[in-house]
Amino acid sequence: MPRPFRRLSIEQFARELEEYPFGARRISAVHMHHTFHPDHSEWRGERSIEAMWRFHTAVRKWSDIAQHVTIDPQGSIWTGRPWISVPASAAGHNGTAAAHPFMFEMIGNFDIGHDRLAGPQLHAAIEVVALVQERFQLPPESLRFHNQMSSKTCPGSSLSYEEILAQVRGRRASLPDRPERAAASVPHTPSARSALCVGINTYPDAPLEDAVADALLWSRALQRLGFQTTIVTNCDATRANLVRALEQLITGARPGDVLVFQYAGHGTTVRDLDGDELDGYDEVICPYDYATGALLIDDDIARIFRALPDGVNLTCFIDCCHSGTITRFAAGPPTASNGFRRARFIRATAGLERAHAEFRRTLGALSREAPAPMREVLFAACRPEEVAYENGGHGEFSRRGVALLEAGIAGVTNAEFQRRVTVAFGPRPLQHPSLDCAPAARSRRLLEPHAG
Repeated sequence: MPRPFRRLSIEQFARELEEYPFGARRISAVHMHHTFHPDHSEWRGERSIEAMWRFHTAVRKWSDIAQHVTIDPQGSIWTGRPWISVPASAAGHNGTAAAHPFMFEMIGNFDIGHDRLAGPQLHAAIEVVALVQERFQLPPESLRFHNQMSSKTCPGSSLSYEEILAQVRGRRASLPDRPERAAASVPHTPSARSALCVGINTYPDAPLEDAVADALLWSRALQRLGFQTTIVTNCDATRANLVRALEQLITGARPGDVLVFQYAGHGTTVRDLDGDELDGYDEVICPYDYATGALLIDDDIARIFRALPDGVNLTCFIDCCHSGTITRFAAGPPTASNGFRRARFIRATAGLERAHAEFRRTLGALSREAPAPMREVLFAACRPEEVAYENGGHGEFSRRGVALLEAGIAGVTNAEFQRRVTVAFGPRPLQHPSLDCAPAARSRRLLEPHAG
């Protein structure tokens, strides 16, 4: 017999979501589906939910109804499988016991020419997405349509992902920011594994196409390795937000923890303003608001990483141009891009240089510190003098790096992973991925706690 399914209002759902005992489990995305059958004309209330449960358990042989909640045509929200359980959403995208998507079904057939998603049902769907994302500090782009993960039309060929996403963004903008929620919801555990994944496509004047897909790709691969991931994308990836997220990643760590910082987006170089670079250039990660002069330079990242506690393994995967030593103090002059593929590089104009200099003045005088021994491990998409490319849905480095993670890394050292990535680029690569770390770190195992 199925458990009693409960009908919730939006307010009741919000309250239960707030109070639900997720513990150390983390929601990593929100997956949207439609039922196809029953459609609107076939909906019979709780009897329809029970019929879905019987089909999923007796025919599909799943352990429970597939979805966490179901939204009916009147906008009511019906409970489903426990929210801490991995859903049956899409093969290869269901996550793990530590981190998995929140899946919901909408009663109806929303293919072209059939039911229409509108009114209370649409409103409830947007509320569910926005509330779950806010609860776990996920970006709006963590919403995934079923058809983005399979060949099906679900949640319906009449639905536009961009239009639904725009409504989610609008609703998220009206919700209060509570960054303490993410930290409070994931208590520290021995040898915790945490990752910050960043991807930026929607630069106002130099958009990319594949950086957000890279962040999601790395996040899913890291989740399978037991990491709890935080994803920051597009307009949420301002300099202030990235600094805050990096500081939280570092300062919350304890000996034995394993951390990852992944970035996909534009990079650049700007003239060094404080005289600490031998070649006169700072390497730069370009946040969403970089054009205001709010650049994240190598000095900034090195300053944050100085707070890394002893005994913590921090690994960076940086997929942008001129990333070869981005966490330290080195850079090269700009390099021309290859027009065949999209380069993840913004040339620093005189205007950007001026804006950068003015922004640094607003920060006040920052103390100059002697270079500290390098404790992080940096895998970069290319050498400092090269250009990193994206092509066919992903960055060239991210596509190969994630494939190697998913192929298995048991016993693989940092140096061996670097060798495998290099081999994956073939005999005549346009970019040469690099490894930058202390000599002793080359023989340490990739993404494993430090011994002792």
